[in-house]
Amino acid sequence: MHAGTFRITTVPHSPTFSKKVFLGGLPPDIDERQLTHCFSVFGKHLIDWPHKNDSCYQFPPQGYAFVIFEKTSSVVSLLSQCAHVGGKFIITLSSLSVRNKQVQVRPWMLSDCFYIYAPAPPPNYRLTVFVGGVPRPTTAAQLAALLQTNFGCVLQVTIDVDSSLLYPRGSARVRFAFLHSYMAAVGKRFLRFDNSEHQKNMEIKPFVVDDAKCDKCGSDEAKFCGSSKCLSYYCTACWEEAHESDMHEPVVVGPKRSRRTRKQQIPPHQFVRAVCNPVRTVTSESTSWPVCPRNAYNTNFVCSIASLQMKATF
Repeated sequence: MHAGTFRITTVPHSPTFSKKVFLGGLPPDIDERQLTHCFSVFGKHLIDWPHKNDSCYQFPPQGYAFVIFEKTSSVVSLLSQCAHVGGKFIITLSSLSVRNKQVQVRPWMLSDCFYIYAPAPPPNYRLTVFVGGVPRPTTAAQLAALLQTNFGCVLQVTIDVDSSLLYPRGSARVRFAFLHSYMAAVGKRFLRFDNSEHQKNMEIKPFVVDDAKCDKCGSDEAKFCGSSKCLSYYCTACWEEAHESDMHEPVVVGPKRSRRTRKQQIPPHQFVRAVCNPVRTVTSESTSWPVCPRNAYNTNFVCSIASLQMKATF
């Protein structure tokens, strides 16, 4: 592995990255053993790629893989040995068939998980949507800019990450400033993400809470109607009254996981503290929706990013 003839990057030794790093444009015949040898100088790690354990491929089948380090400091060490070309981290790898192949190293920076419009008004879960199919390199600020261009003012974006590696899961929560922006986003349902690297249709759905009160009478145990005509919570009596002429299916909340189970699955992390309840999935006859307890919107996210400290309440 060589850094090449480009400018070497200076990376501050700060816990700002996920331990999972994307490697793109790999030589077609480089295998796991060779990759492990190349990156062993930076610390203990694993090499992974999609469906690796379910296939017989010796080489990453689509020319990309992930290196998962044991320590965040290993990511900083790797990036310090990369060249910085056109805004990308680059290393060169060699295999039997290719010499000095330029390979992109794409880390995930934890500060990119959040976008906050300041000053943000009090939380309003009724103006929040779930966005699925988000390309994983997409930052919260980029997603906010795209949705704001299409639907109107965006107050907050949170990129969903896995609990152990803090790497993007391909989904996000977006909170709008105005009802008409929320309705426009939900009504459109799909939005095209299109740039030089990724072209993908993202799906937009209402973000459903599981302890909402009825919108008409205020009683508990309300069910959510996901029809574009309603998008409201109704208790049993109000549901029947609101749907005398329309047959809509309520969104049914899936079973909760115990608090003990959730705690075991979210290990403590000294760089990012996210004290929140995980997103669950609810289903209806024709579709499924993300759901989150209402108190998730009172969560304090605290990131310590180098000299920057960002505090946000969602």
